[in-house]
Amino acid sequence: MISYGNCKILTCCVLDKRTQSASTPAILVLETPRLYLTVDEAAQYLRVSRRTVYTLLKRKQVTFTRVREGVRFRLQWLNDYMDKRTVKAA
Repeated sequence: MISYGNCKILTCCVLDKRTQSASTPAILVLETPRLYLTVDEAAQYLRVSRRTVYTLLKRKQVTFTRVREGVRFRLQWLNDYMDKRTVKAA
């Protein structure tokens, strides 16, 4: 199994019942959602710079968790932040 971004790529061969030989390899792409995002991924998701994400952390405007020296975000926490910042039309 090979990882590529958020996807897992599984390669396998299909056995041909008539000839009892392996056919050409088949490739299956399995999307696996990430539980936690890095600062770079959060910046891409919010479409802001890394500096802006760190400013949000410093001001404690977005929920995060610490992992050793780094921080991680759940997608729901980023969505909650965006919901709080959304201005509803009258």
